[in-house]
Amino acid sequence: MRQLLHACWPLMAVMAFTAVLALQIPRKALFFKPAPTVQATPFASFVEFDGAAYSSLMQKVRMSWQMRTQGTGLRTESPLGVLDLVQAPARPEPLALPAAFFEARPVAARPAARVPLLPPTLASAAGGSVQMPADDRAARRLRERLLAIPASIHFETEIPDLK
Repeated sequence: MRQLLHACWPLMAVMAFTAVLALQIPRKALFFKPAPTVQATPFASFVEFDGAAYSSLMQKVRMSWQMRTQGTGLRTESPLGVLDLVQAPARPEPLALPAAFFEARPVAARPAARVPLLPPTLASAAGGSVQMPADDRAARRLRERLLAIPASIHFETEIPDLK
């Protein structure tokens, strides 16, 4: 029994895992049956207003159109000719500003900060004066020799006259 358990435990684990997953799926999802569709019948409804209700409704529509044009600032045409009674809003009057509003105030001059132009290593030197390096002729000759172009690189080219 113990040998059988040791030999078959992976298979039993896979089967148990499959059973748990299969029980998580609802039965209605496995066996799907579409719901029947009911054919809708068309209908229409009509509403009749008496004179007072119709005038009240038209007044509300007219006010809503006026509020929309005033709120958005756009002049839109209403679909009904009765609603074209929108009045243009009055131009706003400019505000009277005091004369001090137009005067420029002087800006106080700040003292200029002194920034040293030397690198930080030399600027923090206590002496303040920078010593020039000693005249080293051997180093100068070495630089000139290294920067000189050898004769093997020099070549003469003839440039044709473009006349």
